[in-house]
Amino acid sequence: MSVGSLIMEPMIVECPRHEGNFDCTPFCNVCEGEQEYEYTETIPCRDCSTPVDHDIWFEELEMCVDCSNKFYTHEDEEEE
Repeated sequence: MSVGSLIMEPMIVECPRHEGNFDCTPFCNVCEGEQEYEYTETIPCRDCSTPVDHDIWFEELEMCVDCSNKFYTHEDEEEE
């Protein structure tokens, strides 16, 4: 009788940044040119570093929802 392994392998996901191209660039901040990356449930926001759900991070262009709203509504700019 064999004993099952309790070692969990990381889930490897295709990089969504290369969008159907043959390969990603070495400057890709997701996979660094490897075409695949290790999936994690949360990724830090590029502005405030709070953990953001994986799917929301891609949808909001690497930001949390609050930072994305500030960026696109220009709330952080001073009025003249």
